[in-house]
Amino acid sequence: MLALNSAEAQSAAAGSFTLVGSMSQFRRAHTATLLANGRVIVSGGIPFASAAISEIYDSASQNWTNSGALNTGRAFHTATLLQDGRVMVTGGQTASQLLASTEVYDPPSGRWLGAGDLNEGREDHTATLLTSGLVLVAGGFPNISSAETFDPTSGQWDPRGAMNVARYQHTATLLPDGRVLVAGGLNATDFLSSAEIYDPKSHLWTPTGSMHVPRATHTASLLPNGKVLVTGGDGVGAPSELYDPATGLWTVTGTPFFSRINHTATVLPGGKVLVAGGRDDSPNPIVCDSELYDPVTGLWGRTGALNGGRDGHTATLLANGDVLVTGGHTAGTAFTEKAEVYDSAAKNWNATGELSFSRAGHLGVSLANGKVLVAGGFNGSQDFVNSSELYDPLRGTWQLTGGLNTPRQSATATLLSNGKVLAAGGAGNTFLSSAELFDPATGRWTLTGSMHDLRWTAAAVLLPNGKVLEAGGSATGSSFIGTHGAELYDPASGNWTVTGSMTNGRWAFTLTLLPNGKVLATGGFGTNNTLATAELYDSGTGVWTPTGSLQTPRGWHTATLLPNGKVLVAGGTDLVGFGNSTPFDPTLASAEIYDPATSSVSSHGDCAAERQGPGCWRRELFWRRLSCHGGTVRSRHWTMVANVATG
Repeated sequence: MLALNSAEAQSAAAGSFTLVGSMSQFRRAHTATLLANGRVIVSGGIPFASAAISEIYDSASQNWTNSGALNTGRAFHTATLLQDGRVMVTGGQTASQLLASTEVYDPPSGRWLGAGDLNEGREDHTATLLTSGLVLVAGGFPNISSAETFDPTSGQWDPRGAMNVARYQHTATLLPDGRVLVAGGLNATDFLSSAEIYDPKSHLWTPTGSMHVPRATHTASLLPNGKVLVTGGDGVGAPSELYDPATGLWTVTGTPFFSRINHTATVLPGGKVLVAGGRDDSPNPIVCDSELYDPVTGLWGRTGALNGGRDGHTATLLANGDVLVTGGHTAGTAFTEKAEVYDSAAKNWNATGELSFSRAGHLGVSLANGKVLVAGGFNGSQDFVNSSELYDPLRGTWQLTGGLNTPRQSATATLLSNGKVLAAGGAGNTFLSSAELFDPATGRWTLTGSMHDLRWTAAAVLLPNGKVLEAGGSATGSSFIGTHGAELYDPASGNWTVTGSMTNGRWAFTLTLLPNGKVLATGGFGTNNTLATAELYDSGTGVWTPTGSLQTPRGWHTATLLPNGKVLVAGGTDLVGFGNSTPFDPTLASAEIYDPATSSVSSHGDCAAERQGPGCWRRELFWRRLSCHGGTVRSRHWTMVANVATG
């Protein structure tokens, strides 16, 4: 058996990026705007001349078509969707000058028309659509403090005072009350932490609370709760910050995994914020990794990575909740025409930090503090190991902690009510009866009372009274005969007491605590055979009672308590017939469901004759049949459900 030190983590909303049709023109420092018809228009960018031609993305076909060209090719401009469905671009630069010109795109005609000049040429400024339908343009390079508004009805630009601090590469966010928050940016050569508020009713700029960290080329995202999340742009990997319009104050929130500048941040329909791409400011490598901010917990989590790292790109939330990423700078002087779409509903596996040591047959327990304890097992040299390590799901990293007193593999591991972990039995140089406790507070393992019997591949479960039921297992490696015996561990005394024995000796089986307090034992291996039998343990009496049998004998399977109180048993192996002359695959794809409340059929499993008796197994069989038609492989999934109840 090969021991591995790699790890993978699956998120319930893991998300993934998929390449879609490429744009006709590679570009960066461009804009992307979601149109009222659900399509996306990309405009401008570098190179100036060829990128002046706009392109339209259709999410249905995932392809691009060319549209009208800007009258003036430009980059580092803004693009704003007006209330009438047109798109306005303002300012920016050409290869030789700053621009004061503005243009408006008309979707029905696909043409760009001049819309008058700004009072002052600018780039790296902000443009915000106000609730009145006016567009507020503020700041910009070179070190501009002035602001002005555009009225789409009259086509006029009007000065709107000056910010208290000149700034560019800042952010501007429309707040729920109609005001605009401007934060951070550059002032000549200094990074800014200051912030100010524009009131469209009075046309006045008022200072508000300053951020904890100076930032530029950061992002600002309005969250569903009305607060504003600012992240990145600092170059030192500082925590993100939240602005509360009610108090005018900033509070520190979770720290992202990567320090980023020139990235994108998109608020998803569920309220989480997707941050993608950008550059890590030390020493400026392009970032492929993406992450999600959860405003409920204030924490960051990893999600699917971009297919290609990029900065200076765009990210646009589509009508279906996906995110379209376009263009950008990739490496050196290279730009990209490639586009990709992020699907927040996709479930995919992402590599996470590697274990410090390769191992197999180890124990793993989710602790009360959210971390995961991994301990013991054996490595690729078949040596038993005693090392332990802790996984931090927020960081995706492993850290060594105190080692087991006795190296062991295939031991049982149970999280106790007091937060400690009980490891019992298993195998080291011989089969073991010893047990030990891990204390997350100290990171140390201490020996506790030993079991009465040697047990390898036993099963254990925490009972409602806080004690641990340990049952079965194998006591000898020469014959692998299942053990009938069971015992109880009392955390208060650290001692084991013998309880009733199972009807069948078994190892590599499962124990599941049912909602009624009883414990279900299923399958496993007995004396040179695979078991289909199941039985119930009553902690009140200490007695085991047979219940309905599995339809397929199996060991090394899983058993999971479902929300409805039923138990799903899946996979495993059936060693019956293994080793004969006929090719035989002992691994199983079938699954079965146990219903504790069902009463039905005879003790022989004959559906014709019913009698009262607890327990019903519902078998779910899944298989795939492949057939070729005209060179196309088609997959057919068949599901057979049979109700078989036995006493």
